[in-house]
Amino acid sequence: MLRSQFSLSLLSAFGLFSLACGANTHRGPFEVSKEDVDVEGYVCGGDQGAVVYYPSNSDNPSPLISFAHGYKAGGDKVDPSYKTLLEGVASWGYVIIALKSAPSDFCWQETDDQIRSMEWIKTSKFADIIDYGKKTGLLGHSMGGAATHLSANNADAVTAYNIGAAVALHPVYVAGSSKIPILYGTGSNDTVLPPSSVKPQYDATQGVAKVYANIEGATHFEPNTVPPNRWTDYTKAFFDCHLSDSEEGCNVIFGSGENSLCSGEVAMTECIFDGAPSSQDN
Repeated sequence: MLRSQFSLSLLSAFGLFSLACGANTHRGPFEVSKEDVDVEGYVCGGDQGAVVYYPSNSDNPSPLISFAHGYKAGGDKVDPSYKTLLEGVASWGYVIIALKSAPSDFCWQETDDQIRSMEWIKTSKFADIIDYGKKTGLLGHSMGGAATHLSANNADAVTAYNIGAAVALHPVYVAGSSKIPILYGTGSNDTVLPPSSVKPQYDATQGVAKVYANIEGATHFEPNTVPPNRWTDYTKAFFDCHLSDSEEGCNVIFGSGENSLCSGEVAMTECIFDGAPSSQDN
């Protein structure tokens, strides 16, 4: 039933977005390499692989983020659909594993695969470049945004994988409260999953830092590999704040400066937050 509510509008536009050329975006100091890997153990079926993005010229290990893709954007579509977002965040010093399962079907169990990615990479060759002294992160779009919310509400997974922050972009609605700091992102022109289905997830989340941002004019495909890709910098800043205790990152998310999420140059239809770090002067 859920799939039928938005699949036609999603499919009609998906081809335009998944193969488009990347836009210029703010990139970090590191070059980014990516590698296709075989994971196995994904429950959503189809492709059992993932793409790992990592800073190839960093001398230090980097925090880990597990990414979950949107409906119809799995398999070989993961990289062309999300390379601007994922390479952009990785270029600031993050290792990102992006699952490829459920290439064509809606899968509520994508949350299990998002966690499976974190388990697999612990014993992979990439383990040496991951900073396990820092907390890990969750990131997802659309169907993967729902997976991210569900993973963030999974107390056992949060403890087992030391998960410290989540970013759910244009997520399918799911009930429950995140147990970790979380950013819910949407757009005023999202006709696939409108803001009215996203804000209730923010409202339901209690006891942790939370952000709800509705970019004016953004469509459901704002996170995809087409201009203007406005979530990239804010995603990076949210993880900087909560995984690396970065004052600069926290200022971007919870501050009021010219580059801040709620008061900066990117126009917002609505932008609110609660539970900002105590060091923030808002």
